[in-house]
Amino acid sequence: QEEKVIMAALYQEVRHLPGARLPAEMHTLIAATPTPVDEAQRLFIYEQRLLAETMISRPVMKAFKARLRETQLLAPLDTASE
Repeated sequence: QEEKVIMAALYQEVRHLPGARLPAEMHTLIAATPTPVDEAQRLFIYEQRLLAETMISRPVMKAFKARLRETQLLAPLDTASE
């Protein structure tokens, strides 16, 4: 999905900046993750992603993505699919 690629590229550009939502351990984990990953690593990453999603509330993430859409970094939402 194009949005995931864009979000990953955005993270690569801002990962050195201090963050208020994710602890440093998450950034360390992301940096240490090999590519490609095996099945065990994929499951561990999935669990960590779920944990990270609990740290960033849905309204906060929706507002962040809305700002990215306003700047046209992300494509507008298809209102027909909502």
